[in-house]
Amino acid sequence: MWESFLVINFSKDHAREFGRLKLQLQKKELNVNDILIAGVVIQSRSTIITKNRKDFEPFGVNIEDW
Repeated sequence: MWESFLVINFSKDHAREFGRLKLQLQKKELNVNDILIAGVVIQSRSTIITKNRKDFEPFGVNIEDW
């Protein structure tokens, strides 16, 4: 099962996306780690797998709940 998962290295593009999201959503009380993860997911055009769907819905990312 784990062979099909992709490990993504953090890049400058991910950092920029994090900054953009943080600025865009600054009035909402969001967890900084969730913003960082969402930035990576958006830049990587990936899907996040989480049990905490509500934490990532504000970002408009692709979510799968396992």
